[in-house]
Amino acid sequence: MNQELYEKLREMRLPIMAEEYKDQSENTDTQNMTFEERFESIVIKEYDSRINHTVERYIKNARFYDSNANLQDINYKPDREINRGLIEELSTNEYIQHEYNGWASPSVIFIYI
Repeated sequence: MNQELYEKLREMRLPIMAEEYKDQSENTDTQNMTFEERFESIVIKEYDSRINHTVERYIKNARFYDSNANLQDINYKPDREINRGLIEELSTNEYIQHEYNGWASPSVIFIYI
């Protein structure tokens, strides 16, 4: 492994790329890969790490009441008057594709534009 290259990657704030480069240098299995395959693997790891970090930051900054909330954990007891069908429909995000717009009443009515 080229230590100078490793340090430059870290200095350029590409830590995941640097670690993947180091791992590939130490792993004999990656020696059989082409340059493009190895480079793609390094770039994908860095990219995925950045996207995951961005999502985590957005969740943290949103200050959700419960950032680990899950639709499967919703309590549909009758006294809560939650429409399971509506929740399931909203969870598909199809309303975005179909350009539904608006929250009209407490019962939540969608109006097609």
